[in-house]
Amino acid sequence: MNEQELEDKIWDNTGIPIHKTGIWSKVGGHKKTCFDKIDEMKERGELKEDGFDGTKMMFVRLDSTKQVEFEFGLTFQVNMLKLSRETIGKMKKPLFRKIGIYKTTRWSSGLRKSIREIDKKGEYKPRTETVKTNLDNMAFYYTALLLFISRANLQLSLGLISKSVAEKRIKKCENALEYHFKKLLSDNPRDSNAIRQYYKHKIFGIDRFRID
Repeated sequence: MNEQELEDKIWDNTGIPIHKTGIWSKVGGHKKTCFDKIDEMKERGELKEDGFDGTKMMFVRLDSTKQVEFEFGLTFQVNMLKLSRETIGKMKKPLFRKIGIYKTTRWSSGLRKSIREIDKKGEYKPRTETVKTNLDNMAFYYTALLLFISRANLQLSLGLISKSVAEKRIKKCENALEYHFKKLLSDNPRDSNAIRQYYKHKIFGIDRFRID
């Protein structure tokens, strides 16, 4: 089965709490691939942990139209965003090293040609793989909250939630993103320019998502 079919089968079999092995026994396929997909769907706010069956963690799907489920998903994403930010804050400074003048090219649709861009302030690279990993984690949870915003907009368009509910959800996500990324810069003033450069040239993408 392909990736989408795997996700659909996991979703179909998590209407009630069930542990990973139970999900895999219903879904079939490669065990590790199934387990990894369950973890990925949890990170995206489509599944949540729901207690234990003995020593095995149970999982259940999230109905994102319900307010309590939205709040659970939002809290999870914000807590992970905060954890990555605080981990970065505890690391040895500086977080980046300067390796030269930053040079890149970008396509200009107006001029219909590639333009060379130079940042004479320098090009910065994360000093360690751990720094890079946590910056990338923050980027991941940033896009996860963008997914929540997109989901709320689409739910509103389809009449699944009211305008006031959609606006409140979107505002909560936007406030969380603004707070944690501004805090990241203010907590690391020596590396603020390097952090801006790192995210400025990073490609962000919203993953697949469900609206029910």
